[in-house]
Amino acid sequence: MKTRNLSIALLISVASGAALAAAASAVQTPGVEAPMPSQVSQSEVRLLFVQPFVLDESYRHAWRADQPQVSAGYLVAVSADAELLPPRQVHNALLFAGEMPLERLNDGSQSGIYVGLLPSPQGADGEPTLDLRETPLFWAKPEILPESLTPDDARSAARDANAVAQSAATVDGALAEAGGTVYLSTHGMLRRYAADVIERYSPLEADLVSGLRAPMLQ
Repeated sequence: MKTRNLSIALLISVASGAALAAAASAVQTPGVEAPMPSQVSQSEVRLLFVQPFVLDESYRHAWRADQPQVSAGYLVAVSADAELLPPRQVHNALLFAGEMPLERLNDGSQSGIYVGLLPSPQGADGEPTLDLRETPLFWAKPEILPESLTPDDARSAARDANAVAQSAATVDGALAEAGGTVYLSTHGMLRRYAADVIERYSPLEADLVSGLRAPMLQ
């Protein structure tokens, strides 16, 4: 399988996590938590960027209780209601594609842009097969932590949202923005690669971008 010629090992997840926390704290007033919109499932989701990815090594998707193994999927950027995005002490809104919650990679509170990873089944050629022209993207706020979210919970969120898929023109335009499939070795390398997308769509998150690009263990 093809792999980009990057002679770096796994991203130090602690560094990137700390950078995300720093980015979150930078856009919130201490002791004041932004209110959550009352109709979370009706909030805007506008697809801007979709890049298919294929990995040499699978990883566990920790944003659902069954933790499915992931070797392929999509790196996405969407325009969102900025009020949804600040991290909160209570349960946060999650972005779903059908029954699958995405892995959130950035804060996005100032830009209104959410960047995340969407797992997908693979075809015989190894490419992701989930069709975003037929799979609705929507926000939901299950009163449960992502790591406790069961597939039944996810299906219930999808039913309650009653969302529709993005138009074919929107999906095709977002795919064109990305320029084709990226082939990488690991989830850590994928997160490092995603720093470029965060920098492009949410440029004020410089600390997070630096954390994702931090030196890796050899």
